[in-house]
Amino acid sequence: MKINLNDPELVLQLTEEQRLILIGYSASMSELGAAPKGEHELKKRGETWFNTFILNIKPYICESERIIKLRTLVEDQNEVQLCLTIADIIVTAVGSTIPPFVVSAQIVKIGLKNICDDNNK
Repeated sequence: MKINLNDPELVLQLTEEQRLILIGYSASMSELGAAPKGEHELKKRGETWFNTFILNIKPYICESERIIKLRTLVEDQNEVQLCLTIADIIVTAVGSTIPPFVVSAQIVKIGLKNICDDNNK
């Protein structure tokens, strides 16, 4: 099954495992030029990459006036709008060789409250 990774609505419908596998595949191809075999290894690679990336991108997302406004309006309710906004921040702030909608969908599904609240820094 082929998925359009540029369609935030479709990417948001993927499971967490599917998103992490896609992140792991993209990270491996970008950094190593080859991907590990097996979904388990790809998922582990995706988790490692995402956990490191989130530490770097967190200030850009959590301190963004656009995100603060969206969170104030409706806490994590408009997932597509959040996904689009976060993807834009990712590309603008740090760039990424990983599909930005996959990464932003993972952030949206984890929840901005879980990522941005003070006790989670």
